[in-house]
Amino acid sequence: MVLRPFCDRTGEAASAGPSIDQLTAYPNPTTGKVIVDFLGKQDVRYSIRLFDMIGKQVLNREIVAGEDMNTTSLDLSMFPKGVYLV
Repeated sequence: MVLRPFCDRTGEAASAGPSIDQLTAYPNPTTGKVIVDFLGKQDVRYSIRLFDMIGKQVLNREIVAGEDMNTTSLDLSMFPKGVYLV
């Protein structure tokens, strides 16, 4: 499984809520657990969404994160092999 940043049709990062910087997901590619690190700009609830290559949302994880570096993990072992967008 390979993870790519999700962008809208203009190539800009899609946003529907608080913004983040420095998103990293590893190991990439993966066969299971993925660590997601990001720099939050606010102390709020963030949504980490995973999409398949046809644009269907297959995972939505909400976390409360701070205005600093944040880390969470995702278990992707139940998804079939492929490329997914974060």
